[in-house]
Amino acid sequence: MLAFSNAKQVELFLNGKSLGRKDMPHDDFAEWEVPWQPGQLMAKAYTDGQTVAADTVETTGAPVRIEISPDRTTLKANAEDAVVVPVSILDAQGRVVPDASNHVTFSLASDGFLRSGGLTASPSLFLLGVGNGDPADHDPDKSNQRNAFHGHCMVVIEAGARPGTIQLTASSPGLVSSVVNFEVQ
Repeated sequence: MLAFSNAKQVELFLNGKSLGRKDMPHDDFAEWEVPWQPGQLMAKAYTDGQTVAADTVETTGAPVRIEISPDRTTLKANAEDAVVVPVSILDAQGRVVPDASNHVTFSLASDGFLRSGGLTASPSLFLLGVGNGDPADHDPDKSNQRNAFHGHCMVVIEAGARPGTIQLTASSPGLVSSVVNFEVQ
């Protein structure tokens, strides 16, 4: 296990048990040999004896559901406003599954039109593209589907020129789908 910090020391805990505190070399890292076991791994950073930061990772369960988490749900009806919509694959406890690579399909619905890829008859509905950050993934970005990478992917949608409501659905076989509505004003 490697820890990077600008604090003076870092202490590592496995399931609540300290694996030791180490001095943090300047512009370098501290390293521990950690036997794998399920549970929680936590690093605490210290400067002058005070805890200044902490980070935790936990063993996750199997993927169960999709979560859509846009930073906004209101778009301007100006045929230019777009939003990047992050999508995550979660386990039953709501934790991102870091090795999830589920195939996610996106569809948009608005004013009776459904779009799941290709062009649509509605001028107010655009799925601009998808992505996942995987440098080895060469699937087209102009699509309505993408594999998750490290439990994440994203879709970019544009509102178009007509006010109304756009419904985005993200689905994947075996997972609970997620739906979010965007208001176009």
